Amino acid sequence: MNLRVMGYSFVVFACAAALSYAFSIQGVAGTLIDSPWKLFAAVIGFSIASGLAYPYLRGVRKGDSVTTSMARRRQQPGGAFFAFTETVFATALENGFVGGKIKVRLPDGRRGEGIIRGYAGTISPASLELTEAEA
Repeated sequence: MNLRVMGYSFVVFACAAALSYAFSIQGVAGTLIDSPWKLFAAVIGFSIASGLAYPYLRGVRKGDSVTTSMARRRQQPGGAFFAFTETVFATALENGFVGGKIKVRLPDGRRGEGIIRGYAGTISPASLELTEAEA
């Protein structure tokens, strides 16, 4: 079971339920919003919907922080090489959406290009798959 899909679908259905209750025509006066509970349900529904839609409408903007992973090799004093993957924060130099290529500036000053794989979450920045980097 994928908990991320389950959580996302729960939030979408909660939003739909709140909005459908808020705009149901049944009520005492028969108006669009006839009680404080319906108004509260409308506020909750719209806030959930805007929170879900905002990253997809905004995308990644110039100056945003993105995470990417880079392969590194280091040589130890004994002559042994160590290869590892390092996650670094880069700065977007262009606007873009998921699946699009953007140019980024890496922390060491080099420039690179990558494909956006995911938008920013509440805590984490957008993720990027680095395809090219200056030597």
